Amino acid sequence: MTPEIDRRGFLKCMAWAGTAVIWSVHGGILSSARAGQKASRPFEAADFTFVQISDSHIGFAKPPNTDVVGTLKAAVDRINAPNTRP
Repeated sequence: MTPEIDRRGFLKCMAWAGTAVIWSVHGGILSSARAGQKASRPFEAADFTFVQISDSHIGFAKPPNTDVVGTLKAAVDRINAPNTRP
């Protein structure tokens, strides 16, 4: 028997999904780190890096984030900033 999960319970379990992940390739080996997490290998030494943003909630405009588009724009601006770019 599978217990029923309500929306709040689902969101609590899936809190990790709405995040940014920085992927890097070092000599053909792929590695990753959540945004804000210390990477196991320095991104500057990578052959290739990219950022994956998941679960942006575009179209959702209720508390706690009534400006989802603005939040996504701020996240992209932070990723593209020269001093924080992987």
